[in-house]
Formats: sequence, structure tokens, C-alpha cells
Amino acid sequence: WGNSVGDLVADVAVANSGAVFTAISSTVGSPMLSAVLGICLSITIALSDEPNMFTAAIPVELSPVAWVSYGFLLFVQLLLVAASYYYEFRLPFKFYRVLWGIYLVFLVTVISVELNS
Repeated sequence: WGNSVGDLVADVAVANSGAVFTAISSTVGSPMLSAVLGICLSITIALSDEPNMFTAAIPVELSPVAWVSYGFLLFVQLLLVAASYYYEFRLPFKFYRVLWGIYLVFLVTVISVELNS
């Protein structure tokens, strides 16, 4: 899917042409490139007025929802690495149930955190 309808169309076209691994790489690489370029450009603009932009600090405040999101992201990434290693990098098809379960727990947790704050 990527991060836009244009990515979706391009990825489907590449996959239909037979380059499935290229399409999979594009679905990961395109949003990652957009995020990295966006973050770098934002930081550069934010620090452009500083006399020494290499030692300047940017104050960042994370909301409780962001902390919960980062926690779940870390947990899922570690789970996927461990499960991939355990199943010799060929996850069983039924593993999607585990991921959907984690996603539902994440949604309930985020909603409850948002309602309580």
C-alpha cells in the first residue's frame, strides 16, 4: 500500500509484472524514504535559525498515546523477529491471527488511554 494511492497503483503494477519482491520492497521502502526525508527536512528547517545547528536541542513532548504506540511497535517488531527465527523465516499463515489479536489489544488500549487523558 505504501503511503498514497500512487504507491498502491505502482506497487500493484510492479507485482502484476512479476517482480513481486520489488513490489514488497517498495511497500516498505517508499514510506520509509518519505518519513526519513520528512523528518530530516523538518529538523533542518527547525534548526536553521540556530547559531550552531549541530549542538542545538529540539524540545519534544510525546503524548501517552505515542508512548503506547511505540511500546506496541517495539513489542510487535521483537515478536516478529523471534517468530521469524523460530519458524526459520517462514511464518505460518495462521500467524496473522496473533497479529490481529495484538492489533485489537492495541486499539482498545489506545482508545482507553485517549479517553482517560
